[in-house]
Amino acid sequence: ETSNVEYAEFLVDVGDVVPSTWSGDTFPAGQEAYPVQGISFDMATDYCDWLGKRLPTEAEWEYVCRAGSVTEYYWGDEIGDNNCNCQDSGSKWSCKRASRVGSFAPNIFGVYDLVGNVWEWVEDHWHNNYEGAPADETAWTYGGNQQGRVVRGGSWDCSPKLARSASRARAVTSSRYDDFGFRIA
Repeated sequence: ETSNVEYAEFLVDVGDVVPSTWSGDTFPAGQEAYPVQGISFDMATDYCDWLGKRLPTEAEWEYVCRAGSVTEYYWGDEIGDNNCNCQDSGSKWSCKRASRVGSFAPNIFGVYDLVGNVWEWVEDHWHNNYEGAPADETAWTYGGNQQGRVVRGGSWDCSPKLARSASRARAVTSSRYDDFGFRIA
């Protein structure tokens, strides 16, 4: 997940409006450590372009999320208690708001917050299934719903079923829900 501090630097550099709750590099107490939220697909890709980076592909995202596991979540088949931030997860933020980046144990790759917290945009167009998907891990950016992109990982306000490693959802590229964020590949 990308932090508010990193994203604010981008906004200032491109001359965009920094959210009114921010004052230059000053954030409300502790907010700098939270993921960027309310971001559309275009906003996420603009930021990645500015960095010379990109969003992960859907295949890359799932590979990193699973971290070699074959279970529902990278820690096992049950949501458990306080492993992530989603409904019924035992998190103090569950159904309330995003949690600070790194509030839960990382997976074996050392990556934090892949499950719950905020839905994460990936490069791929939405397709109803994987029939015809690229055999390598490249983004599937042809065919399918070109105005719909894939989001992965679930959020603080979704059920554990939607926060599983294999779960995916479709979102319109202009969507800016308060539980949408992104990760850089």
